[in-house]
Amino acid sequence: MATLLACLVVASMCVGVLGPVSATDTSRADASVLQEMAGSGTQEDPYRITNATELQAIHEDMDAHYVLADDIDASATADWNSGDGFDPIGSNDEDDGFTGTLNGRNHTVTGLTISRETTTAVGLFALVYGGTVEHLSLEGVSIEGQNGVGGVTGAALDSATLEDVSVGGSVSARKSTVGGVAGNVADSAIVGAHSSAAVSSTRSAGGLVGTLSGGTLRSSSATGDVTVTDITAGGAVGTAAGGSTVTRIYAHGAVTGTAGIGGLVGYNDESEVSNAYATGAVTAEKEFGGLLGVNEGSTANLYWDEETTGVDSGVGVADAAGTGVTTDEMRGAAATSGLSGLEFGLVWATTDDYPVLRTEVESVALRAPDQVITDRTATATVRVSLAGGRTVTATETADYSVNQSFLSVDRGVFDTSGTGMADVTATVAGRSGSDAVSVVTPPDISVESRSLRYDRVGSETAAPVDVTLTNDGGADGTFDVVLSIDGSVEETRTVTVPGHSTTTVRLNYSAPATGTYPVAVNGTSLGNLTVVEEPETSVASAAISESPLAVGNSTTIEATVENAGDAAAGHTVELTAGGRTVATKEVVVPADGATVRFNYTGESVGEYDLAVGGASAGTLTVAEMGSVSIESGSVPDSVEAGASYEVTVTLANSGGLPLSSDVAYSVGGSSVGTQTVEVPADGTTVTFEATAPDDSESIGHSVTAGDAEWTGSTAVDIETATATAESSDDGGDGDSAGDGDSGANDGGSNDGDGMATSGDGSGFGVGAALVALLAGLAATRYRRQ
Repeated sequence: MATLLACLVVASMCVGVLGPVSATDTSRADASVLQEMAGSGTQEDPYRITNATELQAIHEDMDAHYVLADDIDASATADWNSGDGFDPIGSNDEDDGFTGTLNGRNHTVTGLTISRETTTAVGLFALVYGGTVEHLSLEGVSIEGQNGVGGVTGAALDSATLEDVSVGGSVSARKSTVGGVAGNVADSAIVGAHSSAAVSSTRSAGGLVGTLSGGTLRSSSATGDVTVTDITAGGAVGTAAGGSTVTRIYAHGAVTGTAGIGGLVGYNDESEVSNAYATGAVTAEKEFGGLLGVNEGSTANLYWDEETTGVDSGVGVADAAGTGVTTDEMRGAAATSGLSGLEFGLVWATTDDYPVLRTEVESVALRAPDQVITDRTATATVRVSLAGGRTVTATETADYSVNQSFLSVDRGVFDTSGTGMADVTATVAGRSGSDAVSVVTPPDISVESRSLRYDRVGSETAAPVDVTLTNDGGADGTFDVVLSIDGSVEETRTVTVPGHSTTTVRLNYSAPATGTYPVAVNGTSLGNLTVVEEPETSVASAAISESPLAVGNSTTIEATVENAGDAAAGHTVELTAGGRTVATKEVVVPADGATVRFNYTGESVGEYDLAVGGASAGTLTVAEMGSVSIESGSVPDSVEAGASYEVTVTLANSGGLPLSSDVAYSVGGSSVGTQTVEVPADGTTVTFEATAPDDSESIGHSVTAGDAEWTGSTAVDIETATATAESSDDGGDGDSAGDGDSGANDGGSNDGDGMATSGDGSGFGVGAALVALLAGLAATRYRRQ
């Protein structure tokens, strides 16, 4: 039988890898899609894939480098190609295999659909030929082919590498050779893979790999069920042949077939299977084992769960292998001894369930109770996230550390010797998670006070009983407040009191009739309650505390309620606005009356007649809260230097309510003064007084109020000095008049004012005239300044 099985397996391998591709109705993304993608396809600048169409476009350049830039929703592929779905990238021809790299960057492709029952080499890739696919998750896949079918690739040949990949969904081959991750793997390696996919075919099926020939499967796991209608199926590998290495793996899925069925590997043909375990139920007619269906290779450190697999033999045919253990021996901390051949601490990590590979652990989260009470048991929860979206707990097996000496943790259970805050850290497979823990004393709750608020009430009024509880402990706790009337328990109320705090609770007792009733709380008497006929009560007056009111703001309405009797009585107080009830309060009115307050919010502009119990509180005006603007301003046209002047602005209020505003006056950017003014709804004026400068010919005014600004200007008159050119002459006889040699102009004379005049009447020489002109220009310029 083993020889026949081997022949069938080899035949299936040949069909899976080399079988012809059946014609299908396919369409591929054209080269333009690739050209429009970000990146250039080099190792330094890979193409960046963002959707399923770009994923399909990989076929346009099978040698290039690619990365996923985001998670991809590929659910639309179910309708592609007339229902055939996504077209496997490449084909099973070596010349059309993927030789580049695809790095998923830990992103997920969801909903990939491939339906090609007559096609060989089917998967996301048809054939990875020396290429690399890594850090990629495929979830919710539905992949069907004829031979050589896998979630990631139909075949992986010629030193191809699949690393840190995971598959979930369903993968099936109508004939032979199917794996959750890859159908055929030859002279290639799969490392760090996981599959939860349901796998099925006629023969040669594995949770991870259908047929492994001369390849390596390491540090991987499978949790999906595997089913064949004929022979050769394994929880992880259908057939391991040609000197393959299968190590550091585990399988949890159920495996079903007719013969050559193993919880781990269906047929071990001259290959090495080691450091692994299986737990899935194994069902077959013959040649089946908890680990291997047929074993014609070498094995070491293999274990199977005799209880969950349902078989007591590790191997169906040929050499025995492995150790059968109970479920309890494989789970939790017991696994280190029950599975002693596995490399715990180096390769494997214990959990509260079966062991996992340390490389699968992605994160650890510790959750502790909000409070740990010193005399009570408390337990943490450690949740471990694994590759492929799985989670397990490791509460009992995690390593714990605490930063405070008063707290320790063992197998998830807290042990305390004091109180305070502490940080707790749980570590699994080198990954850690922390949480803060408050260690407190137990609750210590007592009754601080209890009182019968009124010893006389009306027959229609419930008598309030107030009880104040104090918790001197650190932990929150509950306390049962028991109200007794005439020795019988009337009400028991459970009250939660936070640690180190006080809580007051009110119980109300309604007597069945008039009379006297002894009242007690938790056994302590509060005296007698006298119940009389219900007194009459009424609202005597009401008033509004603030009006007008801005829209959206609230005001208080205060009402006085009178009691005509000598016992407390209940009263329903209603607040109405324009005759419509807007609020109601149930109050107990003592014999000397009570004050009741309502808050009323002005929701829209208008006037509202408010009343309490029929007593008018007045009219409430609700207006918009406006803003302040400057309507106008006035300043003098001119002012003398050093003189006082006034600046007056008129402020407007856009709303119906008075507003307070800071009004600031400045000149040339320098502050002169600020006034805070009340701006009524109809506006107001503000005046500033200042002194004109003596060194500037104008004043630039600026007045601001809120966001508004007004500007203006005033001319300044500055005193001017007129430069006068005077010349002085003494008028000496003989020298000042005459003709000829005297050197004076003809007819020249001295006019007595010191200014010389020429014979033609001008009185100026050319030089004197120029001086006078310059002096006049200077004086004019000074005045303008």
